[in-house]
Amino acid sequence: MRRIIVFFIFIAIPFLCVKAQVIDKSFILIDADSRVDIPAKEIAFSIVIDQLDTNAQQAYKMLKDVEKEFVKVLKDYKIPDTSVSYSLSQFQKEGGYNNQLMKYRASENIVVKFYNFKLYEPFQLSLLSIGIYSFHGTFSSTEIKEARELGFKKAIEKAEREAKIICHNIGRELGKVLEVESRNRDYVVSSNIQSLNATVEEPKLIDIPRYVTLNTNLKIKYELK
Repeated sequence: MRRIIVFFIFIAIPFLCVKAQVIDKSFILIDADSRVDIPAKEIAFSIVIDQLDTNAQQAYKMLKDVEKEFVKVLKDYKIPDTSVSYSLSQFQKEGGYNNQLMKYRASENIVVKFYNFKLYEPFQLSLLSIGIYSFHGTFSSTEIKEARELGFKKAIEKAEREAKIICHNIGRELGKVLEVESRNRDYVVSSNIQSLNATVEEPKLIDIPRYVTLNTNLKIKYELK
């Protein structure tokens, strides 16, 4: 008989502990998100000039030759220097093992921004014509700060509505905000323009959405009374 009583006590204790934790819970966590669409004001092209040769100096020369042609394209489209940013040239060895021929890759990253959407299609064709095949574009906007603030406001309002509904159904009162965690990235999630190359049929500009989508995601901890 003693063995049965002891066994019952050891089983009952953990059950009561778990139940107490649920009853004494003094806060509630709410995940809320929002989406804000704002008009696109600019297109940013990320471009990679890339040349490969068995001679490092020749690879560098080829890179600079393409760069000169690229500068001519910028002048043709009257794109100011303030709208163009360059990275430093990069070199990388490739091969050289298992009897493979050693090669040298010279590359440079460039970002070009312009505000005239009519330049989108002809600018890509100009890049292809001078041997630049690695590039992609994204829409961006000058109203990011305002849209981010609106996104936070909408997400917080949504979280508060959901928290009040839950409190009403469990017989508790919603208290103050204890903590807010933002899980947003530092950059904008924008509508992407597809990367193109010489064999891919490009979409028409009229079919491309001219907006930027800003997603906000918050986790908010509320006090329960």
